[in-house]
Amino acid sequence: MQVRLIGLVCIIVGLGGVLWESEQQPTKHTDTSTNCLHVRRFTVLGYPAIARQLRVEGEVSAKVRLSPDGSVDSVVEMKGPSLLQDRVKQSLREWVFEGCIAEHPTVEVSFSYSLQGEEGIPNRSYVVTGELPYKVQVITNPGQGPRPDVR
Repeated sequence: MQVRLIGLVCIIVGLGGVLWESEQQPTKHTDTSTNCLHVRRFTVLGYPAIARQLRVEGEVSAKVRLSPDGSVDSVVEMKGPSLLQDRVKQSLREWVFEGCIAEHPTVEVSFSYSLQGEEGIPNRSYVVTGELPYKVQVITNPGQGPRPDVR
């Protein structure tokens, strides 16, 4: 059985707060190599404001080392746009895994950020979807566009 996360949060103010925070019931993923590992608690933070203004999209892959209690001990490797990496790292600090942590002390998680919709709309609604514990997707509208250079 796969976990499918779907959420919609509207009117996020500031640089992006918590978009989605949840306690998950134990579930299994269809990947037989790690089917005993699942996410008990997770947080997904919003699209970074500067990345949104500069129209930065992309996928960030993070390999995390888990503590024996299931919390994320450290991020050991990250790939993807640098403007998105800090937000992913901040989100992952709040994640807690459970299950066969001793057998799988590192996990790779990917966060995909994309801009969809009309440009110029100030609305900052977000859609968060994914398949835990491996994939999270954050989608928002492009917003007002880059701020003009003020001199």
